[in-house]
Amino acid sequence: MAKTAFSSFAKTTAGGVLCLAMTVGILASGAATIRGREEGAAGSFTLDVPSPEESGEAVAEDDFPIDPAVTSPEAATEQGVQQEALPDLTAEAGSETTSAPQQTGTTGVVLSLPSVLGAGRLAFGQRTLELEGIVPVDLDKQCTTAGGDTWPCGEMARTEFAEYLRGRTLDCGLASAEWTGTTTAHCTVAGKDLSLWLVENGWAEAVPGSEFETAAKQAREAGLGLYGPDPRAAGSDGL
Repeated sequence: MAKTAFSSFAKTTAGGVLCLAMTVGILASGAATIRGREEGAAGSFTLDVPSPEESGEAVAEDDFPIDPAVTSPEAATEQGVQQEALPDLTAEAGSETTSAPQQTGTTGVVLSLPSVLGAGRLAFGQRTLELEGIVPVDLDKQCTTAGGDTWPCGEMARTEFAEYLRGRTLDCGLASAEWTGTTTAHCTVAGKDLSLWLVENGWAEAVPGSEFETAAKQAREAGLGLYGPDPRAAGSDGL
């Protein structure tokens, strides 16, 4: 009876082992099959890349020959191709150049702090400037009135000229603010020509042939400045 029980147990155990072995075999076979399918699918896949002709993309520049007759400026001109003119950068750069501080855009040179040596004669340090177109009046000049009296018209002419200037800056027609000795030039103050002012007020004589002759004649006929009475006497009468 003990033998029969043992035999039955052995059969049961062997059957369980056989069943487990079969299960393991089936699982291993299925895994191998799945791996084979994946490898086969991966190996057979090919990326289909279209050619440049099929995709419509631009091809190399060498495929389109360039006609040099069209690209050259001379050929473009001959064929009537209009080219846009480039700006003149040289002219623009040149327009940025500034002149020296003493230069002006009107008559030439700005001169400051003039010393009045006489009517029509000015000093700037050791340099002298005489107004052009007139005869500067000497400081010691004496004038005679219609009644025969003399008066120091040279000193009076300088006084009147200095009062008119009042130390203002002159704008003179000079090429440079640097000169030596004595020079002549037309000068203005606030746009008024100083030579003309002196002549038309009778405080200077015009150079023969100058543009101020007419103004000098009118001042002479009117008895102004050098051609009139002693202004000091006129001032005394008015006191």
